[in-house]
Amino acid sequence: MPISFIRSSRNSMSLGIAALLVLALLSLSPLAVMASAGDPGSRDALWIAEAENDALLRVSKSSGELILRVPGAGLKDALAVSSDEPDTLWAYGEETLSAFSASGEQLLTVPVEVYDEDYDAGEASAHLAVNRDLAVWLSFSTHLHHFDEAGNKLHTVAVGQDIKSITIDRKHNYLWVATKERLDAYNALGEITTSIAPDVEFDYRDIAYDPKLDELWAAERKFVRRYSPEDGSLLFSLELSDGISYIEPDYQGGAWVASDDDIDQYLIKIDSTGVEQFRLKPFSREIVAIASEPEDSSIWVASEDAVLHLSATGELLHTVDLAGLLPTDDDAGASGFTVTALALFVQYNPPPIADAGEDINALTLLPVQLDASQSYDPNGGLLSFNWSLVAPGGSSAFLDDTTHPLPSLTPDLAGDYLFELIVNDGEYDSEPSQVTVTAADGVAPPNARAGRDQAVLTGSRVV
Repeated sequence: MPISFIRSSRNSMSLGIAALLVLALLSLSPLAVMASAGDPGSRDALWIAEAENDALLRVSKSSGELILRVPGAGLKDALAVSSDEPDTLWAYGEETLSAFSASGEQLLTVPVEVYDEDYDAGEASAHLAVNRDLAVWLSFSTHLHHFDEAGNKLHTVAVGQDIKSITIDRKHNYLWVATKERLDAYNALGEITTSIAPDVEFDYRDIAYDPKLDELWAAERKFVRRYSPEDGSLLFSLELSDGISYIEPDYQGGAWVASDDDIDQYLIKIDSTGVEQFRLKPFSREIVAIASEPEDSSIWVASEDAVLHLSATGELLHTVDLAGLLPTDDDAGASGFTVTALALFVQYNPPPIADAGEDINALTLLPVQLDASQSYDPNGGLLSFNWSLVAPGGSSAFLDDTTHPLPSLTPDLAGDYLFELIVNDGEYDSEPSQVTVTAADGVAPPNARAGRDQAVLTGSRVV
């Protein structure tokens, strides 16, 4: 299968896969298991929804070979895999939501009531996302459906516009929802907590939360934008010459972008500053799905009849041989393939972020409290704190608790007190963060708080 690069080209790149399919029966769901590809319960896997042969495929991320095949029962519209144990696959199609274990066992099936009676089945899109608490969000047409991990309905939210994309903010455990003209964050109760509704007309296509940056990527017609999920402020904007259909973080501060140009379909890699690193043309057909890998910043990309795995630099790593994974004779199945969705198990644990707070002006002999409450773990985990102090010469001042996020001290001499904070999420230490307390005798200068830097659009309101 050729991959055409803007700067170079490759021809006849393919990876042949041959394997023995053994029919098995696990609980409610019949499976075809390829034993040579590895343990079917292994987390090293990519799920593929294929509509023509009505199948859910689980392939190895390390080889692209089949692990197992599950009859899909029409579950072709959306896939999502929980990033925490157990790594359950959720699949939606034909007004039904189902969950499968990593080994392909069907765990539950839930009928989903469609409230939009006049929706166009060819136009309405479905999306799935799984929270840290293992609850699942399903969007279809103009409604959100919220289920717990046992499949019990928690909430139904009428959004009022067609939903283009959803993504989980793992720090706050919020669901971000993109409609054509706005982005909204919903809490676990189905309530809007933050909204991004620009004054100018936008046309959002896709969104993706970046746990490394704790920021929200948004694909908007021909623009790539990045927002703060804290307050919705615009941090970054890049105009591309191509229309955009999908966006995924590369877990290194940049992003993968799939274009939807009428003539050429490109996969574009941009870095954290907005510089286009390269673009390539993986298919001669439309890109229908992408899924990025946090461990090495690689990307899985699919057209209707092909799935490729590309490195962070655009080199071909694997070709998923759909012809070898699916039945193609008249008795066993259809002769074509229609890939509709991808879902990658992503267990990404970036280091936590330490924030020692802003510098403080203080008076000697009066207590001062430090504030590290803005430190966070991108995966929402609990943090431990470790403060250290470099005091002026001759000072005997000390922190009352070096393991507390809000410790206090009383400066006993005029001068600068330099504090360094490192936080730990149980696995990784953060980079150190420093704050200086400047103590003076008599009257201390006021403490100014101008807020964080912002990049905004002309004509938009700045707060």
